[in-house]
Amino acid sequence: MTTRVERWRARFSGRPEWERLDFEPEEYADRQARVRAAMAAAGIDVLLVIDPKNLNWLIGFRAKSYQEFQCLVFPLEDEPLTIICRKAEVAELTDLTLADEVRGWSGQEPEDPIDVLADVLRARGDLARRVGTECPYYYLSAQDHAKIVALLGDAYALDATSLVEPLKLVKSPAEQALIRRAASIADRGMHAAVTAIREGASEFDVA
Repeated sequence: MTTRVERWRARFSGRPEWERLDFEPEEYADRQARVRAAMAAAGIDVLLVIDPKNLNWLIGFRAKSYQEFQCLVFPLEDEPLTIICRKAEVAELTDLTLADEVRGWSGQEPEDPIDVLADVLRARGDLARRVGTECPYYYLSAQDHAKIVALLGDAYALDATSLVEPLKLVKSPAEQALIRRAASIADRGMHAAVTAIREGASEFDVA
């Protein structure tokens, strides 16, 4: 039987660098396992992930529309991962992330994204489970938060805004390697800029 990691690897194998995930599938599998352990410790069955940094960390989503509602329904058990986003991003998220299902909202007709979230949660049976939700400043409006709390009702277990963040404090070897690579690129860029700076040079010359 093909494992989830093997499916992920096959899905992104042979793609150009700009279409590949930032890390190997094992890295994401380890992150997801650690989040599930934290969920079990907190006593929740489902986590609504809204912070774009955490979406990227868990499924490789390079969030561009963070000013609009987007949410990953992340279960405690190893079940399919469903993400909700604007319809304009459905094709990209389907092709370039680890989400198993991508549900778009709005498009030609106005649509409330919380209604789409409600449909997803009901179909999965999640409203009968204990649900924790992230409430990140800036990325979730007060209106949408109030709708989510009303939707969940007795299923709302806790504010899980800080559940994922502590898991990212200690960097893995793969993360450290990428940070070093990024720092090296920044160093070379700064060196080139300092070398190009001279009297009379414009910012375009330096760039």
